[in-house]
Amino acid sequence: MEYRNYEGRTRKEAIDRMFAEAIRENRLNETQLLRVTSKEVRRWFGLKKDVVWVAVASIQTKAPRKTVATCRDEMPLFSQASSSPEPVMAAASPKQAKNAVKEQALQVIAEKSATVMKNVSVSSAESELVSKVNKLEMEISSLQNFIKQELSCIREGLVNHHLSEEYEKENEIVRDAEIAKNHLLWIEDFLGERDFDAKVIADILEYLKTLKTEVLIDKNQILLEVKRFLLSHLKSQPISLENYPYGNNILFVGPTGVGKTVTLVKLAAHLAAMRQKKMRFISIDRYKVGADPQLAKYAEILRSPFYEIKTREDFFKLIKQNDGSHFTFIDTAGKSPRDTIPLKELSEWLSQCDVPFDIHLVVSATTKPRDLAFVVENYSCLNFRHVLATKLDETVCYGSLLSMLYRYQLPLSFITNGQEVPQDFEIANIENLVNQALK
Repeated sequence: MEYRNYEGRTRKEAIDRMFAEAIRENRLNETQLLRVTSKEVRRWFGLKKDVVWVAVASIQTKAPRKTVATCRDEMPLFSQASSSPEPVMAAASPKQAKNAVKEQALQVIAEKSATVMKNVSVSSAESELVSKVNKLEMEISSLQNFIKQELSCIREGLVNHHLSEEYEKENEIVRDAEIAKNHLLWIEDFLGERDFDAKVIADILEYLKTLKTEVLIDKNQILLEVKRFLLSHLKSQPISLENYPYGNNILFVGPTGVGKTVTLVKLAAHLAAMRQKKMRFISIDRYKVGADPQLAKYAEILRSPFYEIKTREDFFKLIKQNDGSHFTFIDTAGKSPRDTIPLKELSEWLSQCDVPFDIHLVVSATTKPRDLAFVVENYSCLNFRHVLATKLDETVCYGSLLSMLYRYQLPLSFITNGQEVPQDFEIANIENLVNQALK
């Protein structure tokens, strides 16, 4: 029995070397694999450490080939194995015995030759099988290499595709950011052209910057968000002409030329005349000589009493007088917002009365944003409850009016959009105004 070791970088390589040597030495039947183990070896003066596999095999040593002399020495054994009941030497002459031994030796040699040929045939079949296995392993190895190459190509393609997609996404993000930036500049100019106040525009832009980019790349979406912002920040109040909830003493104040008198008559016509309610008109103007002819004429048409007040005592007396009127409509003289003395006097008159007043600040929709802010701040001493906007038919830009309502959080009660009485007058609809402003 002989033992041999075969080394390889892998387990398979060690086993392949064992079989290759066994086939080369024609001892495949005598070779048997005992075990395969791995061990560490150091190379390059101990600086490099490798792992090698060792296949241990046992080899059955072949018996020595017998010569003719050996066969002669063993001839009695063949005689004993013969089926003849008596020894050959005893049955025949020496010559016959010699021939019989020769025949038996030839028979044994023939049997041994047949066995050897059989073993050779088996060995050849095993060798052919090993050859086929090696060929199959080579094909499998080739297929594995092909698969590895294909997978490597696929992996590289996927990586390149992913990188391309990421690059495209980054470019798309940059493009969308640039579009969003340009759209913010566009909406700023858009609102400025429609007379929106600079502070209101700044607040709208701050709100838009908090939105997602996909909203800002669409102008229609931007306008929708601006509308949503304004509607959520503008103050509104419920008003009904059938059941007016804010009192019976209705007073209009505002600068000159905004149409207070005609608007007061329009409100009276809708609030009282159409409902067949009794009403009266009062004009407060300490600085104008003579009665207000316009209001006096409308009072005559409506068959309602008209009073012109010059002094505080007359005002107190008339307000406290109960003449059966359901509504009292009070018109005031138009004054510049800079002229604060008349405004303070009127404020004192109203504060000294024991009755509540429903005060409307009447402004023109054509007034610039800064001027509207000036009017609101100077008339604030009168503690007005509502804002009433006139002359909406004379402008297409409602930005200044909406900006004033936004900045001072004032509700809009009524609007007028023409000179016809009692037509061209309606309850304010903030949503419609915002839609018109953002056209």
